[in-house]
Amino acid sequence: MSRTSGGGDASRLALARISLRRCDKSDPPGRSFPRRRGGVSASATVAQAVAFVERIRERTGKYPGLYCSEYRLRQMLYGPGVTAAQRRTLGNCWLWIANYHFKPRNTAPWDQWHLWQYCGDGKCDLPRSMYPKSIANIRRAERNIFRGDNGALQLFWQENAWFPTG
Repeated sequence: MSRTSGGGDASRLALARISLRRCDKSDPPGRSFPRRRGGVSASATVAQAVAFVERIRERTGKYPGLYCSEYRLRQMLYGPGVTAAQRRTLGNCWLWIANYHFKPRNTAPWDQWHLWQYCGDGKCDLPRSMYPKSIANIRRAERNIFRGDNGALQLFWQENAWFPTG
């Protein structure tokens, strides 16, 4: 996740990271909006996220993925000063929900989530028989589920991938 501290320009930071990183066709484009810590209001953080999303869309022609917990998402999108236009802009992003306790609910303005991170650093309150926490010899794995079958997953990445030219 891209983060800024103090008064950093999130769009500039994100574009710098994107321009430094080389992608290939097997590399899924999971991107999340920057989060600032400290005394920043929800509306300022959402405005920053909207600016980031709009700039990525302008530069790539694609909306990035939005990674967040359900609680933080509701807190940010429905906080004081957040506009319907801002929610619409962020709603164009595909949704990657982090919830280590329960299967995600649908979160407005999205009709559904696309990816679900159900385990992070080995933390998971879900039954291990259905939701394994580790993989091979990696005990503190971050585990994700795609909403759909393998064909839908391949189509999803084809539609949402961005391949830089030049």
